[in-house]
Amino acid sequence: MHKRTLPYLHHLSSAPLMMEEIQSLLTEKGALLIKGMNFQSAESFNKWLIGFAGIENLADYTGGTSPRSKKSSHVYNSTAAPRFIKIGLHNEMTYSKNPPHTVIFYCLHAPLKKGQTPLADSLAIYKSMQSADSHFVEEVKRKKMTYHRRLFPKNKMRLAFFLKAIHWENIFKTSHKNIVEKKCAQNGQEFRWEKDHLILKTIVPGIRIHPLLQKPSWFNTAHLFLSDKMVWGAPLSLIIKFFKFISKKSGTYITFGDGSPISNSQKRLAYHIVEKHTQFFNWEDGDLLIIDNLQVAHGRMPFKGEREILVGLLK
Repeated sequence: MHKRTLPYLHHLSSAPLMMEEIQSLLTEKGALLIKGMNFQSAESFNKWLIGFAGIENLADYTGGTSPRSKKSSHVYNSTAAPRFIKIGLHNEMTYSKNPPHTVIFYCLHAPLKKGQTPLADSLAIYKSMQSADSHFVEEVKRKKMTYHRRLFPKNKMRLAFFLKAIHWENIFKTSHKNIVEKKCAQNGQEFRWEKDHLILKTIVPGIRIHPLLQKPSWFNTAHLFLSDKMVWGAPLSLIIKFFKFISKKSGTYITFGDGSPISNSQKRLAYHIVEKHTQFFNWEDGDLLIIDNLQVAHGRMPFKGEREILVGLLK
């Protein structure tokens, strides 16, 4: 099977980037790498985003699972995990009923070594999964998937850096439970409180049809719900296993939509197929990477030196 080269390198002309041109190329190629952009700050990148996409088409990250901070009105930093951590490939916000259609990354400062944003073709992953285990694929189609999350209150978040990702005040940007409940209802999430812990359950398709291409995309992160060092790298794998051991109430896991378990063998199969389709490029200052989120998954490799990648989301 032919593998698309990701990302497709689109050279700038003297004319400004046009939304229609980029959207057409993006639908065809899946991911575009545009060299030589010259945004000097998050604010200048934010200004360009608004002009390029229109403020009404920009999405926010409220309810997201990764530790991120807002750098400007519609710009975030990429996941703020320590540099030795490998972040597995995923499509943005697969656990959401309305994930962003487009993710735009801008490289303000390229890392000294490694730190790539690996990419994988989600349409090709679906085809490979179908060939490898059609029963599993049909089960995902029929049952969907449920993301279960236990979000701790802020005062319980002193154990490890990555637990910032499951601190509900940080995720929903408020300390008021009634506002959290309203946002959960808007997002189609089932919720309940256990004292100050927020328990979320969201049932979403694990395979989605691309609205323009009308092709199925493998759009779930079942393969990341393993504590294997091949998935997360040795350091984080040990941390995850430790917290699973000391806390049976971690409460973050994935099942089929009917609550039945997804086996580790199914998760490992998905992991290996995602890895088989993974491609790399090296960041340079001024690089703009635009991803069709329904077509292409992304991740982050460990790195050395300073790395500052900014992110904007389009509906």
